[in-house]
Amino acid sequence: MLLKASPAFSLLKNAQVETRVPLFSRNGSGFGSGSVVVCATKGANNKPLTGVIFEPFEEVKKELNLVPTVPQMSLARQKFADECEAAINEQINVEYNVSYVYHAMYAYFDRDNVALKGLAKFFKESSLEEREHAEKLMEYQNKRGGQVKLQSILMPLSEFDHAEKGDALYAMELALSLEKLTNEKLLNLHNVAERNHDSQLTDFIEGEFLAEQVESIKKISEYVAQLRRVGKGHGMNLKLLRVLNVSELPVDKQKLTAPIKSTADKFQLLPEFLKVRGLVKQQLDSFDFIANTGIKKIVLVNDRIVSDTDPSIYLRFKDARIGYPSKMVDGN
Repeated sequence: MLLKASPAFSLLKNAQVETRVPLFSRNGSGFGSGSVVVCATKGANNKPLTGVIFEPFEEVKKELNLVPTVPQMSLARQKFADECEAAINEQINVEYNVSYVYHAMYAYFDRDNVALKGLAKFFKESSLEEREHAEKLMEYQNKRGGQVKLQSILMPLSEFDHAEKGDALYAMELALSLEKLTNEKLLNLHNVAERNHDSQLTDFIEGEFLAEQVESIKKISEYVAQLRRVGKGHGMNLKLLRVLNVSELPVDKQKLTAPIKSTADKFQLLPEFLKVRGLVKQQLDSFDFIANTGIKKIVLVNDRIVSDTDPSIYLRFKDARIGYPSKMVDGN
């Protein structure tokens, strides 16, 4: 049995069509006796099924009519709501304001009478990072056919000392609050994109900002916890981990690499390590983990010195080229 396509075939339950055009009919010529012709139709239009799914020249006519001819209008803009455009401009302003505050913190800690170079470096890098975020949003605004409208920036504080917390802890807590506020603003922008069914904007915010913001909050939270532990005053000179850039401070490499003969020699080395943090011998008694604690040993692991009285307090050196005696590792 041979089937032949015909422009009158339809699976629609239409009594009128079935009456006029049978689905299958006998054909007595051309294909031999007993051959069957299949009739087909495309709905009620009676057009042949060509197998074409996408007709670009037909469907593009609608888009061609939407292409602006006025020079002032963007050619790239498509499905980009005015609310999304305004929300991006607001977030640009948020990023620039936070960058401005961080830059003020950098200037404060870089003063000669404050001289916390590590914190100055940290806040300078943070300021540049927030500015890069603003520029990234500006670039995306232009990609989508929006108009960047920069708004005014408020003058930040110039003094960050706190009577109870000190300047380092207060500034880091302020930075943590700013990061959380920025995260909240980004979530609001994400909600605006979802409300306007802008999948491309939601993907951009999620991929470029939200995950990174969580990491920033976690990192600064750890800095706040560490600064609370060491307290204000002399403890501010420790600034654990990456908060201080100790590579710029002098180190007596001969004393650090001298042979270790006894536990007493290790205690003689400790002031030299502390000197890297800008301390003097008379200040050693100010540290709770040194004064009257009965330290039994000092353990050196890679570039860290850890006392067994408080393993969380240690000094870290960024200069990995400094050699350390292997006998210090076992703490004997």
